[in-house]
Amino acid sequence: MMTLEQCNISDVINYLLQQQFFKEPFFLIDRTSKKQMKISSSSEIIKKMYDKIFSITKLWEEKSELEFIQSLTSILGIDFEEVYSIYKIKSEALAEGEESECLRFMFALSESIHLFQKKAIEEAHLQILRKFDFDKNILNQLLGLLSQNADQDLSLYQNFYILKKYSEIVGIKLEQVIISKVFNKIIKKVEKSYKKMSCFNSSSF
Repeated sequence: MMTLEQCNISDVINYLLQQQFFKEPFFLIDRTSKKQMKISSSSEIIKKMYDKIFSITKLWEEKSELEFIQSLTSILGIDFEEVYSIYKIKSEALAEGEESECLRFMFALSESIHLFQKKAIEEAHLQILRKFDFDKNILNQLLGLLSQNADQDLSLYQNFYILKKYSEIVGIKLEQVIISKVFNKIIKKVEKSYKKMSCFNSSSF
C-alpha cells in the first residue's frame, strides 16, 4: 500500500491549509484570489500549523486512522464525531488500493479543516452582527447575498478569522486592527443592502 511519503504528504497538508486562503510568502487572499492583504506573521502561522499536523501523521502511517483523526480534531478544537462520521462514509465508498490511502488521508484532513473554517466564519459573522440591532436572520440573509456575489471584502474578512483562529492554536498574536478597514467596508455594504431591502419591503405594501 502507498505510504504517506509516496503520497507526498507535505504537499497535501500545505495545499489543504492554503487553498482559497493563503498565498506565499505572506498574503491572505479572498476565495477568488483576486484580492490580497499582506500579513507578515501569516507565513509563520501557516508553517506552525503545518508542523502541528505533520507531527501526528505517524499515527496514520501506523494504521491508527482513528487516533489520527482524534488528535487532529483535538488540535483544531472541533467535534470528532462530526468529522469521523463524514470520513467513514467517504472512505467506505473507496476500493482498496494504493490511491485510496492518499484519498482517505485527504478526506480526514479536508473534512477537519472544512469544519474548522466553518466555525471560524460563523465567529466572523457574529462580529458583524454585533454592529447591528436588526434580526440575525436578516443579517445572515444579507451576508448570504454578499457571498453569492463573491464579495471580496467579506471573503477576505472570513479568511482573516480563519487565520486568527489558527494563530490562537499556535500561540501567535494577530491583532484585529489589521482587518479593520475591510471590516468597515463590510459594515457599509450591509447597511446599504439593509436599506434597499427595507425600501423594497415598504414599497410592496
